Amino acid sequence: MGWCRVLVLTYKPAVQTAWRDDLLSHIDFEGWRFVDRDTPDADRDAYADGPDPLVWFASFQDLHGRTPDGDVKAHNEVVHLIDWDCIVIDEYHFGAWRDTARELYDPSDKSIAEVEEPEEAVTEDDLGLGTRYQLYLSGTPFRAITSGEFTEDQIFNWTYVDEQREKAGWDASRGPNPHLDLPRMEMYSDQMGPDAEGWALDGEFIGFSLGDYFKADKVTAGPRSSWQ
Repeated sequence: MGWCRVLVLTYKPAVQTAWRDDLLSHIDFEGWRFVDRDTPDADRDAYADGPDPLVWFASFQDLHGRTPDGDVKAHNEVVHLIDWDCIVIDEYHFGAWRDTARELYDPSDKSIAEVEEPEEAVTEDDLGLGTRYQLYLSGTPFRAITSGEFTEDQIFNWTYVDEQREKAGWDASRGPNPHLDLPRMEMYSDQMGPDAEGWALDGEFIGFSLGDYFKADKVTAGPRSSWQ
């Protein structure tokens, strides 16, 4: 798609090292630059103005921070000056959908947003960061999907099932199988009885909780403890 300026925003700054290592070691990103909070100011500004493609990593907490005068922090000024090809919203389920976060990557009229979100995103006034595309990443996107935040044609899934399928059916003409070293995975499912299913899907009063269904309790039995 010709992207060369990508901003990664996350609520989990701890993933910074993983993003940097993956980018700098991936064959498809040879020649790309990586910028984060630890990048020296001179290098950061040079990369932003230079010809090399760039991935800039930042946390929502840092970008929301302001000086005592209410201005953008000096090391974040460049972020607001770049026309981003794509803003990646990493770990979306951790809270990037909140109004305070959306002001950055999905700028809206706040009075309209309070009425229409989360069912409908409003992007009228450019009050935040400019971008051509937005990519939302989450390993547990249940809230976003069940609330209808994204349509079917906006969702791309890559699961363990896809991984195992590619491992077993890889076309050798495409080169070495990158999935070959992945461990074999066996998955099982439980089918609820009709009475339980009717209770769990009772209109607006949905009684099924994924967390409660897989909840584990510690049980003390004899000299050793176990989980059930």
